[in-house]
Amino acid sequence: MTVFRIRIRRPGRLAAEAVTLLVAAAVAFPLYWMVLSAFKPAGEIQSTDPRPWTLSPSLDSFRRVFDQQEFGRYFVNSLIVAGTVVLASALIAFLAASVFSFISTWNDFLFAKSFLISDTSQSTLPMALLVFFKPDENDWGGIMAGSTVMTIPVLVFFVLVQRRLVSGLGGAVKD
Repeated sequence: MTVFRIRIRRPGRLAAEAVTLLVAAAVAFPLYWMVLSAFKPAGEIQSTDPRPWTLSPSLDSFRRVFDQQEFGRYFVNSLIVAGTVVLASALIAFLAASVFSFISTWNDFLFAKSFLISDTSQSTLPMALLVFFKPDENDWGGIMAGSTVMTIPVLVFFVLVQRRLVSGLGGAVKD
């Protein structure tokens, strides 16, 4: 026996879907108008009575574009520039991820505690700080000195990459 279920939508969800469709239509409309205008004959494009359709589509506009001698070169130039920007952005993202990854793994206590608990000769700096935590009284001077020593390589690493990172981020924004 087949059971049919009737889905009842909540009014809030229906309203959200309606708003989403309206926003999607508003965002897509300029693209639709651009493609439509590309296929309209010149007389329809310059008409004082614009219509959201054409009864006589034409490829004349595309012929004019491809008849221009330099269009292919401009297209290739745009691909090269876009590829360069993508590579530069990827490098910047890689540097930013490297800084974050270095800092987070450098300071990672839980990983070291979980996997290196049996062999203290392979302990990392966050694990080494544990010797300054005593049941009766913590050695706060030792903890802060060890933390300072731990911070130095992170600062050196950041100083080495920050110029490239900041200049890359600044270069990603067009004037």
